Amino acid sequence: MKTVVILAQVLFVIVLIYMMVRESIKVYKLRKKYFAEFWNGYELFVIAVCISAIAMFGLREVWGRLVLSEIGDNKGNVRRRQIQEFIKYVSDLTDSYME
Repeated sequence: MKTVVILAQVLFVIVLIYMMVRESIKVYKLRKKYFAEFWNGYELFVIAVCISAIAMFGLREVWGRLVLSEIGDNKGNVRRRQIQEFIKYVSDLTDSYME
């Protein structure tokens, strides 16, 4: 199952790079006319959302590793308040992202 997840993540990044290159070429060719069409703006919005999703995924991974290392350093004595704040912060991020 982990292999499928990794393959999906790699495919997501490849498609994002393809979209970015394609839109960059369009911007270069059309200049100001590019921004006159609605669908071009929509494509830029999709790219921005994809980049923010990658950034949030990275933050979740980094923060998760930090929490796990702190748990290991404290030999199981977890600072509950910090973990609760972390969980609330991540859930607030995902809630605001889904709105």
